[in-house]
Amino acid sequence: MSHHDPERIYRERYQARDAEVRKAEGRSGRLADLRLLVGGGGLLLGALLLAGLGFSGWWLTLPVAVFIGLVVVHRRVEGSRQRARLARDHYEQGLHRLDHTWPGTGLQHPGFPLDEHPYAIDLDLFGRGSLFERLCTATTEAGADRLAEWLLEPAPPNEIARRQAAVTELASRLALREELAVRAGTRTDPAAAIPSTRLRRWATAGDGPGRSHRQRLRLGAVVATALVVGGLFVWDRLTLGPLLFWTAALLAWGFYVLASRRTQPMLRELEPVRQGLRALAALVARIEEEPVTAPRLRTVQSALVADGRTASRAVARLDRLCTWLDSTRNMLFAPFAYLLLLPIHLALSIERWQEICGPSVPAWLDALGDWEALMALASYHWENPHDPFPEFVSGLPRFEGVGLGHPLLADDVSVPNDVRLATGPTDPPDVVSGGVHGIVSRKERTNATACWLVSGSNMSGKSTLLRTVGTNVVLAQAGAPVRAHRLQLTPLRIGATLRIEDSLLDGRSRFYAEIARLHRITELAGEGPLLFLLDEILHGTNSHDRRIGSWVVVRGLLERGAIGLVTTHDLALADIEHDLPGQVTNVHFEDRLEGGELCFDYRLRPGVVGRGNALDLMRGLGFTVPDEGA
Repeated sequence: MSHHDPERIYRERYQARDAEVRKAEGRSGRLADLRLLVGGGGLLLGALLLAGLGFSGWWLTLPVAVFIGLVVVHRRVEGSRQRARLARDHYEQGLHRLDHTWPGTGLQHPGFPLDEHPYAIDLDLFGRGSLFERLCTATTEAGADRLAEWLLEPAPPNEIARRQAAVTELASRLALREELAVRAGTRTDPAAAIPSTRLRRWATAGDGPGRSHRQRLRLGAVVATALVVGGLFVWDRLTLGPLLFWTAALLAWGFYVLASRRTQPMLRELEPVRQGLRALAALVARIEEEPVTAPRLRTVQSALVADGRTASRAVARLDRLCTWLDSTRNMLFAPFAYLLLLPIHLALSIERWQEICGPSVPAWLDALGDWEALMALASYHWENPHDPFPEFVSGLPRFEGVGLGHPLLADDVSVPNDVRLATGPTDPPDVVSGGVHGIVSRKERTNATACWLVSGSNMSGKSTLLRTVGTNVVLAQAGAPVRAHRLQLTPLRIGATLRIEDSLLDGRSRFYAEIARLHRITELAGEGPLLFLLDEILHGTNSHDRRIGSWVVVRGLLERGAIGLVTTHDLALADIEHDLPGQVTNVHFEDRLEGGELCFDYRLRPGVVGRGNALDLMRGLGFTVPDEGA
């Protein structure tokens, strides 16, 4: 993808849509004033007619016709204003993402339980300022859920390649993303706008009357309606006409009560999703008509057709049925609608839709979710044109990142570093750049170690390094670009211990919770290639037990072929490099004291850190700490 200036393009489009909003608001105000003027003129003309001034009442048709025309035009202008406002909001969200003011403005969590997930909480995938909030541009619950699933479960390499091709094709289609946002109408709460989960549940419920019973109800409704119409027809023609009519009406009412008991449960289940059907049909219709070439996108489009029926037309028909059903509740029309059993006819038609189209709804929603997840990754790709796609390789577990940065940090605060992990010999990288700059020689790079033991003082960047590595792996295996100059890796599962908490309700200490997680990570390593990210390993126990326990954990993981990073404050753990030669490498972050303040450069260096900063931090906060040796 060619490099471009996303901020300039977004700002230009934002300003253009804002100008459209202001123009539409001006026209709307003038039309409102004109409607008021015409309406007042019509009332004045009517008053003059009542006063008996002698001119024809046909003059009233002129202000009435003009008023109706103004109402129609005003409604169109209001529609244009609403569409321009939604488009402007769409680009405003994009600008927030680019200037890093997006935390708290988007969807933060899809509602999945995450307590037992091996890395979701540790890597801050969800919540305020999370990777999910940064990525999610989905306008439907199905899209948000699918994006979350992709972040929580790595895809196989062939699927990743298909997603990458689809993301590349969609990345530059700004007009498409704008139109989908406008058709959806909102992105603040996709579940409220188009509640896909409820629609899926309703469509596949199958708890309405069976086909034969539905046919009997339909026949009964037709007969009852025919009797009422016939009674009206003979009212003036037969002596007993009124009696026949009221008898038919009474029978129709009894049939209505009986039939509604069978249809009302189905209609109640449909109620929460009815308002989103029109937007859903509009979204799916736009996806169906978009010309695409990537196989992953064509698969999505083909899933939106079932037995010759397109999803958009089917959902639009359901929306029309619901709209007609709503119209039967109009105070003026309701007596006639209920007399003719229109609510029952429409309810049975909705049930028939559920029977015929309902089984296809899950596939349609899955396809919509895939499309919106791919669109979210495409938007991220377009907004970060310098971020490359990772390269997946086969063989022993391997992670080779050059110039790695955290995708949620701005470029002016992110410090890139190189990280290279492997369980066996690998070829040297084609590019040598980034933050490590010679942490090992090119010759030594051909034998990368499987584990880096990262030491360093407080706030020096150890935990951020772990999150940088883990988050980029999550992006890579979801099919997205990564924040790096270059990333080459094998498929990897992730196990992390960055946010281990105790539990008063479960009676677990933090230390027990950590060793339970470590045991689970070790089990995961036995199930396939694993990347472990262990922060301040076993810091809840004494130094002696910590060293032995850490050695046991790291050795167990390496024996199972895992690769990863371990951070620590305890310099005694640095000896693990000697205990596991050729498998563990010590690296560190440094800090320096300048003018009484601690400064960090956040760059990895070889070896073990030479000093800590805990006492310096205490002095900086006003504690009286004696100098060393005093």
